[in-house]
Amino acid sequence: MKFILVILVSLFFGACSSSSKSSTTTNSRDSVRERIVQNQEEFRDCAKDGEVQGDLILQWKVGSDGFPQEITEVKNSIDNPRVSQCVVNQVQSIEFPVVAANPYMVKFPFEFRLINKSDNADDDDVQYED
Repeated sequence: MKFILVILVSLFFGACSSSSKSSTTTNSRDSVRERIVQNQEEFRDCAKDGEVQGDLILQWKVGSDGFPQEITEVKNSIDNPRVSQCVVNQVQSIEFPVVAANPYMVKFPFEFRLINKSDNADDDDVQYED
């Protein structure tokens, strides 16, 4: 069995200010997803000590300095508080893009799954789903 982290493409993203433009929101959404993917190894390391499976949906506000604030668990079906806290700590350490000095909200789903290596056609440990 091999552990993978599935990053869902259906990232929720919302501005805290109503003056944000949709093109800025789209670019920021892509940038947030990119930052999560860039840190995939750290997220995967959170679950390396066991056969962890489940979903963790986190929501946070990106402040005007680019760092997450007010991280909350929206959903957690991972039966391991250490893994969940590790994911929260990793999110907290990421500097996200700043959008015109306005804070914005992000809701991001993390799915942890075990698969057989033969079930995964390529060696990429991150899979994308719609």
